[in-house]
Amino acid sequence: MSCEVLKSHRQNFVARRRLKSMALSFARGPWVHTPVLKRFAPELVVGDSRKSWDLVWMLDRIGLSETSKSVLDVGAFRSEILAILAKSGFPFAYGVDLAFPAHSPEGANLIAADMMRTPFRDSSFDHVTAVSVIEHGFDRGALLTEVARVLKPGGSFLASFDYWPDKIDTSNSPLFGLPWNIFSRSEVEAFFEDAARYGLFPSGPISLEAKGRPIWFARRRYTFGALELIKK
Repeated sequence: MSCEVLKSHRQNFVARRRLKSMALSFARGPWVHTPVLKRFAPELVVGDSRKSWDLVWMLDRIGLSETSKSVLDVGAFRSEILAILAKSGFPFAYGVDLAFPAHSPEGANLIAADMMRTPFRDSSFDHVTAVSVIEHGFDRGALLTEVARVLKPGGSFLASFDYWPDKIDTSNSPLFGLPWNIFSRSEVEAFFEDAARYGLFPSGPISLEAKGRPIWFARRRYTFGALELIKK
């Protein structure tokens, strides 16, 4: 599948248990994101346990044994996927964001830069990842332009996003100082159509069926989606 949807809480639980069994779990529960903990114990705030299913979904497509592969994680502030890749021995895994916390994953290659205009050469990466990034005030054209530029031919763009088939209004609920969008089915389909114009195509079948709303956040109930696009 090149696009799937989180169906239940259990999928998140199973994915997190798998990460723990490999000693690759860095995230705690949502309680770690309290202002007090962020101030006095920032080293604990890496990732989010609610972001388990999509994290494992991406790691399976990267392949943790493929340590020679180059990976760029965009929107990498407190990135758990970057921490996992660093611990797994990926020397060519990089994270890009406008800023990073003082306590960052050991061994991670972090670069402060605009993810829409990264400093890397054309065709530099086997994979580009974006964990819960593209729903926060992104410029679709600028993102697809940069992803297509830095990916090697045959490389993949792996992204997860907030999702519900019918449109959920978030126009008055910005997050992290940016507009917040819970993607609808029609918006995901439009994203795939636009991506094709940049030479990025689904790797396989697309499933956008949602069976439940396992995510409760900012007074909204919804789920997550994950997608893979291949540079042709």
